[in-house]
Amino acid sequence: MLISKVPPNYPPLAKQARIQGTVILDAVIDKDGAVQQLHLIQGHPMLAPAAMDAVKQWKYKPYLSNGKPVEVETKITVNFKLAGLKTEDSTGSASSASAQAPEKQPIPQAASTPDISGTGSGSGSGAAEGGGHGAGISPGGSDLGGGVYHVGGGVSAPKLIDYPQPEFPEEERKTKHEGVVVLEVIVGADGRVKDLQVTRSLSASFDEKAMEAVKTWRFEPSMKDGRPVPVVVNVNVNFRLY
Repeated sequence: MLISKVPPNYPPLAKQARIQGTVILDAVIDKDGAVQQLHLIQGHPMLAPAAMDAVKQWKYKPYLSNGKPVEVETKITVNFKLAGLKTEDSTGSASSASAQAPEKQPIPQAASTPDISGTGSGSGSGAAEGGGHGAGISPGGSDLGGGVYHVGGGVSAPKLIDYPQPEFPEEERKTKHEGVVVLEVIVGADGRVKDLQVTRSLSASFDEKAMEAVKTWRFEPSMKDGRPVPVVVNVNVNFRLY
């Protein structure tokens, strides 16, 4: 049961861009009812930080199992909605951010060391993939920030031509932790990565290794009207043990 909830602040830039939507977070609630190990599952990158900052301050009544407090895992939904979206008011003074947390479920005993199919020995290497396909973040336009485009509508997708694989974090290899990090990447007209950010986190160490690797990737640039153009794309970086 949620006993103390700090409402999230609506990011000013998101108000100006008329961005609204839902942020979904995965959280571990410790034995004292405090939020721990908060990870982003889904949500707009301009809204997610505000949601996470607020949820970190929430307090729950400890979950009991056989009369004893235990850690539990839950998914938390934070809704950002702009009131009067059709008005000329760009300050978002009537905007609101609400949140709800579904019923918590106990964390399985093996949650930190999931069962791995195959030999499970682990080489420590990480496989990475991502062809650059995916939706960008423009709130209702075909391009971003003075010439950064989305794939489609005459804009071709960039093609990977050189993609060094990320290192598998040693601490995650020891616990046999696997998964996918999703990055939003701006690929320049020269095929090099110009900017990137995490839109779906796996853990701090996985996120760091994914970003380190993708920064070095090279693409055949996107084309529009016969000339190379910068685009914003989503890239999945898969970490698997072999």
